[in-house]
Amino acid sequence: MPWLGLTLALSFGFYGLLRKQVKVSAAVGLWVETTFMLPIALLFLLWLLSAEGLRPATQVMQLALGGLISVVPLVFFAAAALRLPLATLGFVQYLAPSPSIRVTVRVSKACASTSASREISVLTSGTSSMGSARSLGVTRIALSITTLGLLMAR
Repeated sequence: MPWLGLTLALSFGFYGLLRKQVKVSAAVGLWVETTFMLPIALLFLLWLLSAEGLRPATQVMQLALGGLISVVPLVFFAAAALRLPLATLGFVQYLAPSPSIRVTVRVSKACASTSASREISVLTSGTSSMGSARSLGVTRIALSITTLGLLMAR
């Protein structure tokens, strides 16, 4: 059983559900999430400082810039999550890994095993069938079949 994948899927699913149920603006939601993570981040920074000492100023600036660059898409996602139906948001989240898989397969030839080939083919066929199934109103059935196919491919 792929426990890590299931844990990630469930945690992202519950996060999306929670963000959908709590009606706050994207900025307020980001502030609450950041405030929740602040003590953990500070403890990590204290541990890092005690273990490795001070960092050069360029690394500190790169870290700060990385945080700013990564927060912009999160704000846009949170704003979109409030406006989209949960089914549409889940479908987009389901489709998101597909371009990464295709690039990985084409660029690094990562699809070496038969099992990986089956998983990629099931995922690709599932994502393409989801579009037609969505127009017919049978999205849950197509998603269930695709998920079952992924589990059987392993």
